[in-house]
Amino acid sequence: MPNMTKGRLEKLEVEKPPKRLQDQFARVVNGVSLRRRDLGTAHENLEKLFLVWLHRAFTGVLTAKWREAHLKELLAEMEPQARLIHKPAAAN
Repeated sequence: MPNMTKGRLEKLEVEKPPKRLQDQFARVVNGVSLRRRDLGTAHENLEKLFLVWLHRAFTGVLTAKWREAHLKELLAEMEPQARLIHKPAAAN
């Protein structure tokens, strides 16, 4: 500002809130900063987890573990299908 001299700036009175309000404001700002940091960390962890799951899915590890965990169910589903495949065709 062209009309603002150092002398005028030094004489300018600036109100400041009471100490209680300053402390309250500092606590709120600190809380927001901590939450932002925590959100950033959570986001980084989710990104890492996503990459791990992608790797497992595309290398077959995820599928192999799922198959092992559900082997009995898969065999139970395959049995009737195998019977249908090996069943002789009906005569016309």
